[in-house]
Amino acid sequence: IAPGAPLTPRVVQDLAGVIPPNALDALWAAMGESKIAAATDAVNDLLAEGYIASGIERRLHAKVLGADSAALTDVRKGAICIKLAEVDSRLVQGCDPATQIIDCVAHAMRRMNGPSPIRAEDTKF
Repeated sequence: IAPGAPLTPRVVQDLAGVIPPNALDALWAAMGESKIAAATDAVNDLLAEGYIASGIERRLHAKVLGADSAALTDVRKGAICIKLAEVDSRLVQGCDPATQIIDCVAHAMRRMNGPSPIRAEDTKF
């Protein structure tokens, strides 16, 4: 921040490390289209912009829970949220952030765009 520059809500968000709601739009679009290369690039871009992996994970969680039930059933949301919890645990343990977020995104893409029957591994905690 330059001396004398106005202190706007956006500046405060940047300083606090808050990820803007629209920052994940490119990632969410790539996930919906099952484009793993585009999703990986979007994750790498978010990390390169300085957003922390746990913040990306929280925004993904909010997007999943807020997704339309017609597009993403509760069972699929649950399976994705279980993976998000696993990723959160791994991030706390010190695992590589990019690898964890990309793993989570790949899992979410399979759940979003894959077959609808419930499988045993979808329900394990």
